[in-house]
Amino acid sequence: MPPPLVIMGGADKGGVGKTVTCRIMADYLMWRQIPYRAIDTEYPAGGFVRFVPSAEIIDIERIEGQMKAFDAMQGITLIDVRAGQLSKILDLLNQAQMLDDVKAGNMNLALLHVLGPSVQSLREVSDASLAIGGGSKHFLLKNRISATTDYFEW
Repeated sequence: MPPPLVIMGGADKGGVGKTVTCRIMADYLMWRQIPYRAIDTEYPAGGFVRFVPSAEIIDIERIEGQMKAFDAMQGITLIDVRAGQLSKILDLLNQAQMLDDVKAGNMNLALLHVLGPSVQSLREVSDASLAIGGGSKHFLLKNRISATTDYFEW
């Protein structure tokens, strides 16, 4: 059996398209008929659950929510990370030594890091890259859907 895979769509900045990115990933998994479980960390209202009704809404800041998301993992877990929580979740995974499991190949992590048009988004990238270290996949995504979004030149 392959090691579990956690796919996290997130950013510390709000309004950059994290939930849309997770929705697209969920649609892809459903289209390919790949079983997965979905986690919505926009507690208590949920945003992702509007598009993926099977998503479980959790409070990622509480131990109970963290256990629901990360204990007894198998298969694919898709997590829509609430704005402002990405760095906290990565720190949590590091403290729980789950990133060591990623580096050892006992667990896979794919971070879909959605960037906004600001320099703050770029600062998040280095922090997230340092936090996850080796063994994981870190994808940087620009949301260009809005005509009003004006990315600065990188």
